[in-house]
Amino acid sequence: MSATVMSEDQILAEAAGQIRAAAADPYFRGDPVQRALPEVAVTAVSDTHTIEATMTLDLVLKSIRLPHDLAQSVTFCADVSEAAGSVLTALHAACSQARATILAAAGGTETR
Repeated sequence: MSATVMSEDQILAEAAGQIRAAAADPYFRGDPVQRALPEVAVTAVSDTHTIEATMTLDLVLKSIRLPHDLAQSVTFCADVSEAAGSVLTALHAACSQARATILAAAGGTETR
């Protein structure tokens, strides 16, 4: 089973925009990188089922959408479960990689 995830370039561009916005805010005090991580949402979709999941760069799963007809059969439910696992694995890997890249570029350390 496979999943399609936003490209790392897309994720990093979104994160850069969030970091710039935080840094430009004259009222914000704190680390713009840490502020941006929970604001950047990354989406992954299954290539075989109607499954979609969203996670932020602070590695919090925000949503997962599964097929509405899960109960159609045990086999179908097992297939969807396997596909959901693939989607979540790909999503977590993409978010972790982008997070590590951002923190390394900012000179920060992993806090999670």
